[in-house]
Amino acid sequence: MDTLTGLGVLLLGLFAGLYSAVFGMGGGLVIVPGLVVLLGFEQHVAQGMALIVVAPTAFAATLVYHSKGHTDWQNGSWIALGGIIGAVFGSLLAHVIPADILRHIFGLFLIGIFIRLLRNYR
Repeated sequence: MDTLTGLGVLLLGLFAGLYSAVFGMGGGLVIVPGLVVLLGFEQHVAQGMALIVVAPTAFAATLVYHSKGHTDWQNGSWIALGGIIGAVFGSLLAHVIPADILRHIFGLFLIGIFIRLLRNYR
């Protein structure tokens, strides 16, 4: 990896960490498009890289949210269990979908979120 790409990846991670902690949404919404569109990574690789980030960033943010009394460990644990099971099946599914189709599906997902947020904005 060259220096410019390394700096781009680092800055993308910084932005994704801020975004995730402030909005409580996965940094993958920022990381995947950033890696694919801005830095030229392949879709499957970008998704794999985004998943590497999940555990440490979520852990760091969880510590802060817990210290402020804003965690529900019982319900969060059940969601985590469902998420683990879904992640196994979802990652297996993603590998049978060609990268260009996966990129379009991801783009449609982002557009759907954007429209939903705009419609609910008051």
